[in-house]
Amino acid sequence: MKERRRVPRIDLMFFARVHDRRTGDLLGHLVNITPQGAMILGEDPLKPGDMYEIRIELPDAYTEKNHLDFEARCSWCARDINPDYFGMGFQFKDVTPQDAALIERMIEDFGFRP
Repeated sequence: MKERRRVPRIDLMFFARVHDRRTGDLLGHLVNITPQGAMILGEDPLKPGDMYEIRIELPDAYTEKNHLDFEARCSWCARDINPDYFGMGFQFKDVTPQDAALIERMIEDFGFRP
């Protein structure tokens, strides 16, 4: 598959839980993120093209907010190298400047750099 992402994602050193805000269901765990989108690793596949209201839990005492909420479109879904999981890409809609700045801070603080 050809890479279409404009901004490379950096894997994070922590796996924040990601929930569906409408149902409360756990969608998976955050693998990487940019202000434009994220990759989530979960046990159940999601349908590409569908819109989701997602909540990303933030580390305790990291900031005054304990979560980030986004409307996001599932861009792709594929079985992970571990066949028990699926990787899913999401594109965020209408990210506020404050949330974009917080995401950039998360990347700086928790980004995995070999």
